[in-house]
Amino acid sequence: MEKICLDKTEILKLKEQCMNLGEVLSYFKTQAEKRGEVVCSVQVNGMTFSEKDDISFQDTDLQEIQSLVLTTESPQILLKDMLQSLISYIPEVSDLAMRTADLFRHPYAEGKLRQFSECLEACQLLTEALNAATPLLKKMNIYSQVKDEWKSVEVRFLAEIKEMLDAFQRKDMVLLSDIIEYNLSVVLKEWQALTQKIRALVNSVA
Repeated sequence: MEKICLDKTEILKLKEQCMNLGEVLSYFKTQAEKRGEVVCSVQVNGMTFSEKDDISFQDTDLQEIQSLVLTTESPQILLKDMLQSLISYIPEVSDLAMRTADLFRHPYAEGKLRQFSECLEACQLLTEALNAATPLLKKMNIYSQVKDEWKSVEVRFLAEIKEMLDAFQRKDMVLLSDIIEYNLSVVLKEWQALTQKIRALVNSVA
């Protein structure tokens, strides 16, 4: 792991080769690749950036950047950490989903909207985490070994989320409970099994 910290003076020195934030990030990503590493976190002016932020703020002028902190890591270590987080997080999503299904089976229970929102948010966070792992899987030539299985589970996972939303909008709470308990829970178990399989593949390569 390497941590790169730049203050405003050091950032402005990059003006000869970089016109904006996007070009600076591309430069450091290229340098990391030469060392066999990837950039795993970016902080600009003290704010942690997501990949969407990297794109949204790529045209930011260097004069507006007071500080820049980048952390790089080897793909193997980063992917192992990601997979371990996923393997720990998926059961939490499953538990939350089952509590949500149970709540919607009780007509007069309170807090349904909040519980449903939390369930959807957990599914969204899981989707983002899985998407973040995909480039690393491809970089390590592991994605091709699980591509068909990954795509199959991914399509069904997104389909179940859509079915949940449709049932909620129609106020069909019985159907919503069934979708969560009997469909979503199965797909989450498949995600768990697949991430464990991928972890074994990563360990066999490292």
